[in-house]
Amino acid sequence: MDLLVGIGCASAGLLAAALLGVAYRLGLLYQLCHKVDPRSPRHGGELVAEVLKAHGVRFLFALAGGHISPVLVASEKLGIRVVDTRHEATAVFAADAVSRLSGADVERGDVVLGTFFCPSPGGCGITYG
Repeated sequence: MDLLVGIGCASAGLLAAALLGVAYRLGLLYQLCHKVDPRSPRHGGELVAEVLKAHGVRFLFALAGGHISPVLVASEKLGIRVVDTRHEATAVFAADAVSRLSGADVERGDVVLGTFFCPSPGGCGITYG
């Protein structure tokens, strides 16, 4: 009888761990901890785009992805031209070329929006500061 109770408790523990794993993968735990105010009319991408527009940014060079798409969409709505590239380095070179060829002021520049992949948890802090 004690063996059956032990097996039942172990199965319940495995089931609970599996359910927590599924909830984590679906992002449900993140949503539980990070609440968004439903009354908020705007999102972070719109705020970033407004700041870029206020600083006179005309072009936004980026390697598009789901994580930065709110910024890209909001920038397009405000009239900032989004230039999508296939690599972050290409985005930097394109931004530099546009800035040099257009004779842009030093005060007003164009922006490169990118992300960095970190292969190891300890490497990001060392590599990217």
